[in-house]
Formats: sequence, C-alpha cells, structure tokens
Amino acid sequence: MKAQRNSITKEMEPGKNSNSHELGGERRAIAALEMVVQKSQTVYHENMKMKCVSLICALSLLATLAQANDKPGPLAVTGDLLVIRPLCLAVTIFGAAVFVVALPVAAISKSVKPTADALVVKPAHATFTRQLGDLEALENEFEGSSD
Repeated sequence: MKAQRNSITKEMEPGKNSNSHELGGERRAIAALEMVVQKSQTVYHENMKMKCVSLICALSLLATLAQANDKPGPLAVTGDLLVIRPLCLAVTIFGAAVFVVALPVAAISKSVKPTADALVVKPAHATFTRQLGDLEALENEFEGSSD
C-alpha cells in the first residue's frame, strides 16, 4: 500500500504530469479513505473494549448473585448456560491442544496424569458434569479444593 501511495505521490508532483489536477483529486480521495479506515478501526477497538468491560461486569454480577444463595437462581443458571459453559468449553478445547503439545515433555518427566488433569479433565468437568448454575463449584474446581 505504501509503495502504491509513493508511486501515486510521484505522479502527482506538479509539472510531471499533465493530469495534475485530476491526480490532486485522487490524493484527496486517498487521504479521505485513509481517514475513514482509521476512524473505523478506532470505533471497532472502542466497541471491543466496551464489550469486554460489559462481559466482565456481567460475570462479576453473576458470581456475586450465585454466591448469595445456596440454591442457584434463574439469573445464575442462565448466565452459566449462556456465558460460563461456552467459556469452559473453549478452555477445555484450548487445554486439550496445549496438552497435545506438552505431552512429550510430560511423558519424559512422568507427569502425564497431573498435566492431563490440569489442562483437560478439570475444564471438562467444569463444562459437562457440574450442576447448572453452581458457580461456587466452578471456583473450587480451579482452586484445587474439590477432586
């Protein structure tokens, strides 16, 4: 893109091209396009920041509400189903991929089972066998309190 811009800039130098008036318009169009792209990138990043902050706030609220009662409420169950479980599934998949990469080292050090437990079994348990809405069990799962 930069090389293309430089070649257009060279063509736009006065006296070197008979169409310098038309090329000036192209220069303005390219500058306007670059401004639009920069602005859209800024807006995209701001939107992503806002979404991340909103997600963190929602997760904090869900965790607080779930710990307030022994029996999970509808908000905790819904949040667990729509937010927490998909995140746990993603962690399980990522952990499995990391486990495959770490397997040779774990085999040499004879620590395959602890590595598998930490990277695959605990996230899978949190995803598939934990009671729906029980976020306290989720905390205990990753703290190592419940085995």
